[in-house]
Amino acid sequence: MQKGELKGLRVLVTRPAHQAENLCRLIAAAGGEPVAYPTLAITAPRDPEAARQALARVSTYDIVVFISPNAATFAFELLKKPLPQGPTVATVGKGTAAQLERLGRVADLIAEGGDSEALLAMPQLDDVSGCRVLIIRGEQGRERLADGLRRRGAAVDYANVYRRSMPETMPDIDPTAVDVVTATSFEALANLERLIGIERNETLHVLPLAVFHPRIAEKARDSGFRGPLVVAREPGDEALVAAIAAWAQTNLQD
Repeated sequence: MQKGELKGLRVLVTRPAHQAENLCRLIAAAGGEPVAYPTLAITAPRDPEAARQALARVSTYDIVVFISPNAATFAFELLKKPLPQGPTVATVGKGTAAQLERLGRVADLIAEGGDSEALLAMPQLDDVSGCRVLIIRGEQGRERLADGLRRRGAAVDYANVYRRSMPETMPDIDPTAVDVVTATSFEALANLERLIGIERNETLHVLPLAVFHPRIAEKARDSGFRGPLVVAREPGDEALVAAIAAWAQTNLQD
């Protein structure tokens, strides 16, 4: 991506604070102005002991699934030792696989589509009858993956290793001070609406919105967003910035 492709656009970055640096750097490298405004806080689970106990039994499973980079990070912090070599390790998304590799374990299966549906579509998971599966995720995650695997005959358990919440304190932000909003989850977007206040949501809802997945775009439309929707070709910061740049080149001609 060349310098200037974002044409000086002020891009609101709602990623959690500890995950925003790369996206902000890419926006700046493409000629945009990143505006960091984390609308999600990622913290330890409410019951860390239950998570530790679930992880302590990881060697008894046939398949271990990491739902997100946060799942990998928090699981290794709780486990405090390398993953055993026995189970097949699967990840939702290439970003999760990359984080897992940074932590010392290479994934056996990577769902490049970046969601549970993509993992379920992999032929390696067609026949899981009798398999024990551990899904490592955040609290209150989607049930789609577990439901799909159970229908195929697997026994599925969870290790809830982190939780998502609203940041406790955030400065005020005026939606007219940004040109594009990014959201890597619908929860981040919903928190943004709450943080800026209902009286300014009308302004927020007409801004261009860049997201990782069509599912987030659909929920945004249902929530009242009616500005341009920019959907990345795949999950990941690079794909998101490329999608914004492509939109800008087409819609913001000099």
